[in-house]
Amino acid sequence: MRLADLDGRTRGAKRANEVLETIISERGGRDRMNMVQLKSAEAYAVLTAMIEGIGAGWLGGETVDATEYSTLLNARRREQQVMGGPEPRDVTPGGSLRNTLLAERA
Repeated sequence: MRLADLDGRTRGAKRANEVLETIISERGGRDRMNMVQLKSAEAYAVLTAMIEGIGAGWLGGETVDATEYSTLLNARRREQQVMGGPEPRDVTPGGSLRNTLLAERA
């Protein structure tokens, strides 16, 4: 089963899908990610929703299991390591350093 197979109406499912789509977008789309990266992204998204749910509960006065919370944080960190970070973006005005330098020469 995948996130896409779920109903998706719960807050947790919506949040997990939002995180997943952000991760995929940051990495240039599904076609630029391999299967391991995609599966790690799904796991990361679910873990994020779980972590946020526990954190919100604690902020709302609920008792939380600190061991469970830290275990989820560590699992998410490991998934991020497998998934890898997004490629650095070119934030140079004009779209690229080359274009900027060529424009300055003109």
